[in-house]
Amino acid sequence: MTLEGTSPCLFSSASRGGVRLMHRDHREQHRPLRRAGFTLVEVSVAMTLMAVAGSTLLVGLATTTDTVEESVDVAAARGLAQQLMDEVLGMRYMEAGAGPYDTPLCPGSSEVSAGARRQFDDIDDYNGVRTSPPTDRWGIASGTDDGMQSTRPTALRAPTAFFSGWQQQVDVQYVNESNLSQTLSGSSTSNYRVIHVRITTTLAGGGTKELAHLSRIVAYVPVN
Repeated sequence: MTLEGTSPCLFSSASRGGVRLMHRDHREQHRPLRRAGFTLVEVSVAMTLMAVAGSTLLVGLATTTDTVEESVDVAAARGLAQQLMDEVLGMRYMEAGAGPYDTPLCPGSSEVSAGARRQFDDIDDYNGVRTSPPTDRWGIASGTDDGMQSTRPTALRAPTAFFSGWQQQVDVQYVNESNLSQTLSGSSTSNYRVIHVRITTTLAGGGTKELAHLSRIVAYVPVN
């Protein structure tokens, strides 16, 4: 028996012992269930997209890290180059008692034997300096020196390996008085010299890279 006004596709009813029993129509029991998951293809596509996005992000982070590290290296190298240039320019133009046109430009044997640059007292003493890792005038490693022939407190020192593979370079040459960009070779001299200070680093794959380069022209002015 069907209840009047009730759709036959939903319920059917019967009375048994004064109790009405309601039965769900069998067609509702076989209604297809709505899908609540993902297929294997959808999961694979999503994982592929995530992998591509993650790789792009990692490449970007690596590039940013390399750029920051290079900026730090260049800033430190420029500071070292300027410090060394100031040291050179603080010396006399020529050795006491010597002439302004001496060749070759180089330190004397006693100045070399003193170690580091502690006995350098004129500009030409610095020609040919090659120090790795960089040091101050007294031979104390850069990043640990305090500028007064001693070392700074441990907490204020640069990491031990920071300047590993770095080198200080100084070259002093006579230049053409009519063209200061032209260096003179051999025994040719003039009243002008160029000082080049470079800071380089050794690359992991071999070779070297210039981090900083400063140059200054100095002149000898005769005093009558």
